[in-house]
Amino acid sequence: MLLYFFVVCCESTKNYGYKGEHPDYLVLVNKMHPISVDYAKSLDLVTVDTVYDDETAEIEKATYEAYLSLQSALEKQGIEIGIDSAYRSVEYQERIMLDFTEKCGEEYARNTVAVPGTSEHHTGLAIDIVPKVNGEWKWENEDMMQLPELFSRIHKELPNHGFILRLLKGSEGKLLILTLYRVNSHTNIFDTKKSKK
Repeated sequence: MLLYFFVVCCESTKNYGYKGEHPDYLVLVNKMHPISVDYAKSLDLVTVDTVYDDETAEIEKATYEAYLSLQSALEKQGIEIGIDSAYRSVEYQERIMLDFTEKCGEEYARNTVAVPGTSEHHTGLAIDIVPKVNGEWKWENEDMMQLPELFSRIHKELPNHGFILRLLKGSEGKLLILTLYRVNSHTNIFDTKKSKK
């Protein structure tokens, strides 16, 4: 059920993930390659509803359009999904790290939450989604672990909409993260060939 995949394409770690006025859709953000401080300036973010009452999130516009296509295709199969989390500023990631540290301890937070500046959510291209089963959103890891057949069906649909499953080794059972890669940052065309590899 785990697919481990990443793309490296940027030439400089100093400006990692930023190529002028458009975001770089083939970006690697992790502990070794933190996001550029200018990256967010290139994002065309839209505000969307999440699965939580009265809460919204921001997401890169073309990524959201691809998500809606995925959501529609899954609905035709009787599967309902919703957005749990999407774009996160570095400041928001700092709050998440602090919350987890206060609630669960520093070691747990370090092993569970990306260090601010190193989260794929900073790209606007990563989405945490959750399924709705029997009228209830299943956002607890324990609940999602009980739905392997459902997630298998979701996983099969991802490449058809330009998404890949992006879980780090050892993070099985965490929220499902989708990442969109596009052929050309100046168009609204998804590179479904890259996502199927």
